[in-house]
Amino acid sequence: MKQFKKSYKKKKEEKNRSTTAKELLKRFPNMNKEDHDVLSVIAKYDTSISTKFKLLSNKRIRKEAHTNRLILFINVLMNWL
Repeated sequence: MKQFKKSYKKKKEEKNRSTTAKELLKRFPNMNKEDHDVLSVIAKYDTSISTKFKLLSNKRIRKEAHTNRLILFINVLMNWL
């Protein structure tokens, strides 16, 4: 159980994709609408359950995810993305 808690805390602190998406939105405000929409969904996915479902239902994200869809689903629900 201790090992799970350590890995959960680590995952909670990192959120690499979400943090990167937020930084890209700040640094490049003039990007095209499609990319801006995808980054917005990734940056705000942990605010509510509806944004998590938006992330999971986005075809571009599911297609480009390098993990299994089940793993992606678990990562999104646990706020580990």
